[in-house]
Amino acid sequence: AVVSTQSRIYSIMCQYCHNTFSKPSGLRKHIIYRHRKERKFPCQYQNCDYKAKDKYDLGKHVDRSHLEREIFQCKEGDCKYMCYNEDTYKVHLKKKHSACPKNYECHICDKRLGEGRTLSRHLIK
Repeated sequence: AVVSTQSRIYSIMCQYCHNTFSKPSGLRKHIIYRHRKERKFPCQYQNCDYKAKDKYDLGKHVDRSHLEREIFQCKEGDCKYMCYNEDTYKVHLKKKHSACPKNYECHICDKRLGEGRTLSRHLIK
């Protein structure tokens, strides 16, 4: 069945919930994460009972839980933000703590934001 969503036509439909996708790979991933309960990829580390739905998620688990990695902890005020990626940390600093002018003002609550797209996201909420 062909279904139109937001002026895009997707011809691949999920048999369980009728969401549509442009590619078979999108449908496969959707079914694994939304409709299947089994977790076929067990963690190989001793005393770890974690099982993932796919190899990618297992790799993320191992990275976060079992490997020694540098943690980037925000040092601004009482901010508790932390992450494992320096680029992600730099984006956090820029968005949350930079002195960039906040020229975009919400007409509903007067909150000021630094980017137009951030204002758009704020208004959607």
